[in-house]
Amino acid sequence: MTLIFADRIADSSSTTGTSAFALDNSEPTGYRNFDDVCGNGDTIYYAASHRQLDQWEVGLGTYGAGTNVLTRTSVLASSNAGSAVNFSAGIKDIIGG
Repeated sequence: MTLIFADRIADSSSTTGTSAFALDNSEPTGYRNFDDVCGNGDTIYYAASHRQLDQWEVGLGTYGAGTNVLTRTSVLASSNAGSAVNFSAGIKDIIGG
């Protein structure tokens, strides 16, 4: 398990609620996806934001290789007073670094 620092990592997720982000493996052009830089159990800082609503969160996540899931290990700040956001339906942009 390694703490990863990397540039230009992005993906999206349709995950709702406060569960781990199931990543779509659909990085925007010019970006890498989490699987390109993270191995199973690696941790990485992330920012998640809903594309249409004022819901956002930043924190430290743990990546699950093979499952393409980013678990919210520690929420550092959010639109929910610093707690995990109960994300509504819709696409969330997930940026890593």
